[in-house]
Amino acid sequence: MQPAFFQSLESDPSVLVPQPRANGPWMPNTLHGRLLGGLLMRVVEAGHCDADFACTRLTVDLFRSFPLEAIRLRTHRIRDGRRIRLVLATIESAAPGPDGEPVQIAQATAVVLRRGEQPVQDFLATPHWTAPTVAQLPPTAQPAASTWDSWRIPVERDYGMNSQNGLWMRETHFLVDEEPLTPLVRAGLAADLASSSSAGTPQGLSFINADFTAYFGRPPIGDLVGIQPIGHVSAEGMAAGQCVFHDETGPFGFIGVTAVANPLMAGRPAQ
Repeated sequence: MQPAFFQSLESDPSVLVPQPRANGPWMPNTLHGRLLGGLLMRVVEAGHCDADFACTRLTVDLFRSFPLEAIRLRTHRIRDGRRIRLVLATIESAAPGPDGEPVQIAQATAVVLRRGEQPVQDFLATPHWTAPTVAQLPPTAQPAASTWDSWRIPVERDYGMNSQNGLWMRETHFLVDEEPLTPLVRAGLAADLASSSSAGTPQGLSFINADFTAYFGRPPIGDLVGIQPIGHVSAEGMAAGQCVFHDETGPFGFIGVTAVANPLMAGRPAQ
């Protein structure tokens, strides 16, 4: 693994200092939006998941772009029931903003459910993904600044990074310090890419996501995450998209995204 996107403060581990590689593709010197999903999943999993309780839903609201400055993560349980925990996690500036209060950057709500006995019934099957395995695909050519490996699922018409057939991806950097990446954190980092995967076109990408919700029907396994786009609806500069989450053993959940047209993107390739 390559060096981390964030370093924590020894004096206060809730404060994270972004490194230059945490920069996003759309604006210079701003945090990459996908990292926020990974950070929020990280604090939810660390503080609220255990052998009895598993995260089944993470909704991430992205409030604004934020410069590469120190941030603080907070989390608390809104509800702590016998079978359901509801968690609120927030990312804010570590330093006060112009009004003397921290700047709110993003937040997540998470549903954490108690594990139990699985009913034996004939459930509706998730549509099959006929994607080749990573072993059957050549690596996708990545920009020099890319911070993950990817394998694009081939299509008759090559859409570049905006492939509507989806992709496999694997993280190449630690997120915080040298902490091992759990499969849930890997999924949190990947979920942001559902926006470009579902909204990508032969002309490029013109929507930027405002939020995403990841649903987990079972815990993910391993270090590879597959994203299968299954739908896009848009009008009047607003969009909604849907993807299926996969690991190497099959589907493990779904991702829903909303997005807004961004004239500054002008159909640029997704990154």
